[in-house]
Amino acid sequence: MSGNIIPVWDLSEEEWLAERSRGIGGSDSGTIVGVNTYNSAFQLWGEKTGKVERTFHGNEATEWGSALEPVIGAIYAKRFNKALVEWPVLIWSSSPDYPFMFVNLDYVEVTPSEQFPAGEVTVWHSTEIPPGIIDIVECKTTGIATMGAAIKWAKGRVPDTYLVQGYHYGIVLASMGIELYHVTFAACITGQGLVVRKL
Repeated sequence: MSGNIIPVWDLSEEEWLAERSRGIGGSDSGTIVGVNTYNSAFQLWGEKTGKVERTFHGNEATEWGSALEPVIGAIYAKRFNKALVEWPVLIWSSSPDYPFMFVNLDYVEVTPSEQFPAGEVTVWHSTEIPPGIIDIVECKTTGIATMGAAIKWAKGRVPDTYLVQGYHYGIVLASMGIELYHVTFAACITGQGLVVRKL
C-alpha cells in the first residue's frame, strides 16, 4: 500500500472534489498549457487557491460523458478482448519535484488473468497497485449532447487537451514505478461509434 494512493470509492462528490483541489490533475494540465478552451489558467489558479469560487459544476455534455464512461469501457474491453480494471483512487506523484500532480484514471489495462479476465471490466477496491498494468484507458465522448468536436479526432488525431492529459498521467505513474506501453483513448463519437487512439 502507498500513502500516495487515496481511495475515493466511499467519498461523497464534495469530498472527492476537495481532495482533487489539493493539486493538479490531468484535466487541469491542458488548462495550464493553454489548450483547454473551456477554462483559463487564471481561473484554475483562483479555484485551486480558494480565491474564487468554482463556477463550473457540469453540464449536459459532462453528465452524458460520465454516464457513458462505463459503457464505453465495457465495449472497448469486449471488442478488443482487453482486461480492464476500474481502480477508483487518486494517485499522487511520488516525485519530490512535482508532488502536486495527481491522476484519477478511468481504467487501467492489465495482463489478462483469472482475477482480471480478458474482455471484461473488473473493479479493484484496493490501494495496492493492480498487478500487470500495461496501459491506461481513458473514455471520452463528443457530439452526444452538443455539436461536439469530432473533427479534432480526425485522421488519427487526439484533441490537444487529452494529449496533455495523457502525458500528465504517464509522468505521475512513472513516478510510482508504473511503466506504460500506451495511453489509450476510447472515444464515442456521434456518427462514428467507438474510435480508438493510442498515445
